[in-house]
Amino acid sequence: MIMGFKNILFDWSGVISNNVDDHVDHVSYLFENHGVKRITKRELRAKWTQPFMKFYNQYIPDWTLDEHKREYAEASHLFQTRRIYPGMHKLVLELIKEKKNLYVVSSDLKTPFYNELKRYKLENCFKKIMLESHDKIEDLLYLIKTEKLNKNETVFIGDTTHETECAKKAGIKSIAVTWGMTSPSRLKNADPDFVAKNVKELRSILK
Repeated sequence: MIMGFKNILFDWSGVISNNVDDHVDHVSYLFENHGVKRITKRELRAKWTQPFMKFYNQYIPDWTLDEHKREYAEASHLFQTRRIYPGMHKLVLELIKEKKNLYVVSSDLKTPFYNELKRYKLENCFKKIMLESHDKIEDLLYLIKTEKLNKNETVFIGDTTHETECAKKAGIKSIAVTWGMTSPSRLKNADPDFVAKNVKELRSILK
């Protein structure tokens, strides 16, 4: 039985959706369109950061957020290999059964996200979903305020240093998962409250 945090906020890609390989191909496609060589999975996990334009502008300095969003969305149908991370469906349903309040704060685009939500059979599992978030701190603070969440009972689960940093600014706990966009060493350096190497460890932390 899961008895710990009452309010559980999830990032989506890299946490619930196992999309790292898909994302590497998507980023590489965009890079090649701008005359930049393909990126490797190792390089992406070493350099990926959020807000994500900080990452992209390392390679394409004059690329704007609006330009990126348009080009990313136009190419999104080419990259559809992502799957739910093994064990996450069962964990989400467990949390629902235990009357936890579940939320999503993600930079994912709306159409691909809702397609995945349906495909993963997680519809109606989340009380509120906030998408297309570039800097998640604003949405995180808004969610905490509007949902009247007790900060002592709230945790943000992410796969990048950005989620940890946002959780600190918001005054809530953070859990970093190591199966997403960021290398374990970088996650550790961000000093999250907890680190989970697999779903079993995540379940134990949430207890």
